[in-house]
Amino acid sequence: MNGTTSTGDSIVSHPSIEDIRKNFTYDAETGILYAANRTRRTDLNGKPVGCQHGNGYLDVRLGKKLYYVHRICFAHYYGYWPEAVDHINGNRADNRICNLRDANKQLNGLNRGMDCDNSTGYKGVSYRKDTNNYMWQFVVEGKKYTKSGFATALDAYKHKVAFINALNSAASEFLKP
Repeated sequence: MNGTTSTGDSIVSHPSIEDIRKNFTYDAETGILYAANRTRRTDLNGKPVGCQHGNGYLDVRLGKKLYYVHRICFAHYYGYWPEAVDHINGNRADNRICNLRDANKQLNGLNRGMDCDNSTGYKGVSYRKDTNNYMWQFVVEGKKYTKSGFATALDAYKHKVAFINALNSAASEFLKP
């Protein structure tokens, strides 16, 4: 039996928890997913599964579909499919259960790294030429937060971190300063 998860812009089907527990074993401490109960290529039973691609995620084939290993690991361990799975430390290949958490699409995006065109060295901090100072900004749960008037990028960053911590919302744990 298959289930579905809404990701905001599409419905993603996934195998049942029963099917993944039948086809894989998971070592939560190491984050490694292993093949189990294969009827063909039984030599692969007990062997680690997953192929790493350019985006850093591991994926595995079950039936004729590809699935992300971190999603399989999360569902195998907790017994349900979340909307999204966040890698707490940002390492997409680290599938230890202590590094995976339930998230939604927006919260998962808050934990992403710095943009490649960032010139200040601090995520969410930018220089404003029109006012000759630095500002920070980010969005949480549809609300945009912004503050400007800082003499240095470091001052803006420190203020941003303090503000995030003061938010005291579920989102604050996902915000990578």
